[in-house]
Amino acid sequence: MNNLSVFSSALKTFDKFYIGVDHLVKIQEDITKTIGAYPFYNIKKTGDNSYKIELALAGWSKQEISLELNGDKLVIKGESDDKEDDSDYFFKGISKRSFTRSFMLNNEVEICGATFVNGVLSITLEHIIAENNKCKKIEIDEFSDSKTRQFLTE
Repeated sequence: MNNLSVFSSALKTFDKFYIGVDHLVKIQEDITKTIGAYPFYNIKKTGDNSYKIELALAGWSKQEISLELNGDKLVIKGESDDKEDDSDYFFKGISKRSFTRSFMLNNEVEICGATFVNGVLSITLEHIIAENNKCKKIEIDEFSDSKTRQFLTE
């Protein structure tokens, strides 16, 4: 049993404890469809609420790469029209095949920008935490309603 199927079965056992997380199974299924080794990437935490995704795209040009945000899914595509003859190479280790790489983003994550420098595509992300989602302390009040107090004493 691989790690992804363990994750999926774990989600199904926790469904009675967590309300509204059933969408995680769909996300897990979407992620497994796009798993592959190409192109290589890093995800770095650059601050308390900021991240950077870096993709190694040596040999690609900016015009061959597209970024699209579809709902909570960041889709990065590379369309290669390279019709180069491979017969002149003794060894060709730099791949330039078309690809699609997807990343699921939290709905509170915003894309701040993207740069393409020296064959590395960098996408800057920021996790925006709304005031109503920040941790709050809830005070416990004494009974203030006389009817409630009488009901409890009877």
